[in-house]
Amino acid sequence: DYVYGTRDDVVRESLIEHVGSLPVVATTIYPYLKDDDIDLGEALVMLAIHDIGELVTGDKITFAKNDDEEEIEQAAAIKLLSPAYHDLYNRIEHAKEGDKTAQFAKSIDKITPDFFDYLSPVDITMQRYKDYMDTDTPEQIIQLKIDHKLSKMTWDPTLHALFEFLLDKNLKKLK
Repeated sequence: DYVYGTRDDVVRESLIEHVGSLPVVATTIYPYLKDDDIDLGEALVMLAIHDIGELVTGDKITFAKNDDEEEIEQAAAIKLLSPAYHDLYNRIEHAKEGDKTAQFAKSIDKITPDFFDYLSPVDITMQRYKDYMDTDTPEQIIQLKIDHKLSKMTWDPTLHALFEFLLDKNLKKLK
């Protein structure tokens, strides 16, 4: 039922851009983690299927989803996916401590839009956050990222450092 606004193609990455960019980011970062507990193949499948529920519910910026919307999206995903993928889907959605493959996939899902923000023109990034999150300042944008994403990065020192680096770069760019 989601209706894209006239500026959506300018101010936000599309669902296909998001899902399509995830394997590029994952395979670029993976060698730096040096963690044999991460199964890159499984992580790539998780990343390929994790947003399938949004085909039914519509794409919504991560900061704006509430628990009820998450549950509806997850139910839609389970309905669309073959049962063979249910375990992988549930693993990325819940990314429990100790499941490094799921934690890696979830981290990639969360950090990739930060690259998009860094590479987008300042006015586009600011407009996107204003339109979708009613934020007016670079500090508010960075705080949203910290509040919603930092916990997904702390399990791995390399991802945590990369996230902090991107926060700093994005804040400097937005100012």
